Amino acid sequence: LAGITLVASFSLILISAFAPELSAKPISESSVITWGIPIGLSVILLSFLLTGIYVRRANSEFDHFSKDIVDHIRKNHDE
Repeated sequence: LAGITLVASFSLILISAFAPELSAKPISESSVITWGIPIGLSVILLSFLLTGIYVRRANSEFDHFSKDIVDHIRKNHDE
């Protein structure tokens, strides 16, 4: 998940740095909004989405692993 976020973020930065004409094109001939704005917003939304996926997985799957580890350590420590 972190890799996806990094690739998306760095892609946006690299496009802005080396091919600014791509993100500077208007969405339509009569629009003042350029393609850079929806692309940038999509990177932000992707980050929020991936964070939500991680939090959901962490709260469901990883918490069980942590509890099992703590229980195992307590069991072995008491012996």
